[in-house]
Amino acid sequence: MLIGWLRGPDGAAHFIACDDQVGPYEVIQSPFDHYKTPWDSIMIPLPPRVFLSAESADGSAHKVIRSVTEQTPQLEWLAERLVAGKIVLRTMLATGSDYKAKVAGLTSSDEILRMIRHARLPHWVWIVEAHDKDLCEDGKPCVLAAAVFDSTSFDRSPPLDVLSVPGLVVVYPPDGGRSPFVGEDGSPELVTCAVLYLDMLGVSAMAQGARAAQELRRFDETIRGAFPYRIGAAAAEDDGEASAYPATVFSDSVVAAMPIPTAFEIPAAQAIFQLASDAALVQSELAMRGYFARGAITLDEFHFHDGLLFGPALVEAVALERQVAVDPRTVLSPSAARALQDGTRARQVEDPPAGEAPVLVDEDGLVFVDYLRGAFQIDAGTDLVAKLVRHREVVTRQLVLQASDFRRWSKYRWIAEYHNATCWAYEDELSRDPQGTFDELLVDSVHTERTFRRLP
Repeated sequence: MLIGWLRGPDGAAHFIACDDQVGPYEVIQSPFDHYKTPWDSIMIPLPPRVFLSAESADGSAHKVIRSVTEQTPQLEWLAERLVAGKIVLRTMLATGSDYKAKVAGLTSSDEILRMIRHARLPHWVWIVEAHDKDLCEDGKPCVLAAAVFDSTSFDRSPPLDVLSVPGLVVVYPPDGGRSPFVGEDGSPELVTCAVLYLDMLGVSAMAQGARAAQELRRFDETIRGAFPYRIGAAAAEDDGEASAYPATVFSDSVVAAMPIPTAFEIPAAQAIFQLASDAALVQSELAMRGYFARGAITLDEFHFHDGLLFGPALVEAVALERQVAVDPRTVLSPSAARALQDGTRARQVEDPPAGEAPVLVDEDGLVFVDYLRGAFQIDAGTDLVAKLVRHREVVTRQLVLQASDFRRWSKYRWIAEYHNATCWAYEDELSRDPQGTFDELLVDSVHTERTFRRLP
């Protein structure tokens, strides 16, 4: 039984085995030179709910990549090299989140990154990459195409999640593009969803002032730059944006919904995790541009189709934003918070979604989206210091502007407290920055003693 592996000084991989005839921890330098060769096969245990075999994923990827490239004149060369054996396929099992992180480190296209980031993937996916052997031998980037398959499907006809060939990236929705909010007979349906509702502070006043036209242009640029979805109630059903969750913006409010995906290991927990991460990204980008938001994430039934928003999930989210959130924070409803906690306790997957969920618990016991930490998690290349410096500038300016209105000023005081708590959480990393001192990142206010804690 192989129980592990290591890489030797020469760079070659060696296996570690437990053999009842030899003893534990035998190091096999090479499976090709081992005294028990030839090995007939290797059986690798897979995580629960990985039903699709690697062989089926590999074979399906070969068919798809060959079919697409043979029918595209500009890509016939790729098909020819694939048939000639000059391009080989490499198949690996990875989590959907790891795949998205890998793509984020490889692509420079914001459009492709947005498509992949919001693809509705199961926890485990099979990734089949097409490697050009000549480019690999020369040490150059050699992955020319890739196909991603749903690991919860079966061998007979595995559905594609993502296909990438030179000049083309396609994301396939798990429901085939049909709205989950509409039944097979076309009737509207309520669906259990994670729902996000955000209210942006100060936008209503801007829309009524003498500079409304100028503010509209600034707001339009800000919201489209910050929002990771295509805006519009029907966006999730358009062919080009099939992977986006339904979302819309009206006046100063944002609504987004994620139907609970049955392909996920811990469906409710991972849906809340995804939506909290999206909310963190939106809030962070808005804050950097001078807008702050207050809102809620709920877990209940919802309908979102053809301009109609309806259901208890939205009613609860609006009530939480207006009556409970108070400060510029996005709070989780009790059911949403429990879903994250249950996901942590279940330990049904190797990377429990709530373990790294971008949320904190405030002094009043409310769970809210930790948007600064969430933004750092989503984009590993974020300049931590630069982002905190910009956030400090925006918060400090608002504290000065709202000094004569205590009700408004107190909201930005809360943001200052949250900002400083974030700085303290990253104190070790920030203190190593050669361009400035840690104290310069803190908001200069005596009212920043609030403490926050992680979700237990």
